[in-house]
Amino acid sequence: TLVISCGICTGIVGFNLFKDSISQFLPELPKVSAATATPSRRAQFNFIADVVETVAKSLVYIEIQDTRRMDYYTGKPATVSNGSGFIVESNGLILTNAHVVINKPRSNVSVKLSDGRVFIGTVEAVDPVSDLATVRIQCKNLPAMKLGQSSSLRAGEFVVALGSPLGKSLLRRMTVSYTHLTLPTIYS
Repeated sequence: TLVISCGICTGIVGFNLFKDSISQFLPELPKVSAATATPSRRAQFNFIADVVETVAKSLVYIEIQDTRRMDYYTGKPATVSNGSGFIVESNGLILTNAHVVINKPRSNVSVKLSDGRVFIGTVEAVDPVSDLATVRIQCKNLPAMKLGQSSSLRAGEFVVALGSPLGKSLLRRMTVSYTHLTLPTIYS
């Protein structure tokens, strides 16, 4: 180790003493600054960040609280269910999963918007077969999520799952596995 240490020290001292005379043999590296750097290609391929930026404002956190059971520590109604949803109409209509809101007697539906405001919601419709439900809050001019056409999806396309299960933010990138799924019709 003594020999290695001496060799490293000699190399550093030797370079510093003779760097001016050997610089003519070293290639000059181009000087790069933020002003002269070429733009990153990251923006071209960062479509998931674009999707998140566009739709995140329409995501909501839904919490179902039982009005007859109190939390031992907080004294507030006990949370019996929670999940995510998204605003589909600017007048307060929210789409969520049916399993989040059904079979919860004596309960309050609390909806927290992305800006932190909290509203009491009312369950308007439930379809347990497709596991979808709508909840309405009394608020106007909300950022509604623009829905697409599932019939135009192709297997292999990227999809993004956003939500806030358990009150935590969630983002997942996936691909469409197949596009032809038939659900039974229960309403005529």
